[in-house]
Amino acid sequence: MVVGFERGSGEEAQTAPVVRFETNRGQEQRFRADLYIAWRDYGMGDAVPVLYDPKIPADARVDDSLLLWMAPMTAGAFGLILILGSSGALAVAMFHELSAGRSARAAAQIE
Repeated sequence: MVVGFERGSGEEAQTAPVVRFETNRGQEQRFRADLYIAWRDYGMGDAVPVLYDPKIPADARVDDSLLLWMAPMTAGAFGLILILGSSGALAVAMFHELSAGRSARAAAQIE
C-alpha cells in the first residue's frame, strides 16, 4: 500500500511512492520506489504489487514491468545502437578497401 511520497530534486515535480507491505512472516516493511516518477498515478492508500526476496525483505521493489525493465531496455537499446554503428563503419571501411584494391589493379592492367 502506498503510504507516502518523497519528492525528488530538480525542476520537475517528480515523486517516488513510499510503500508499506507485510511479508509472509508478518513483518512490516517500508521502502521508496527506485525511480522517481511523475507519470504514474499512484495515490495515497493504493495497493501496489511488491516483489521481494524473503531472505532480504528490505530490498523490495514495486512489481511494475515498466519500472523494472526501463533501465535494462535503455542500456540494451544503447548497446544495439553502438553495435549497429560500429558494424556499419566496418562495412564502409571494407568497401572502401575493396574499391581501392580494384582501382589499383585496373590501373596496373592499363599500363
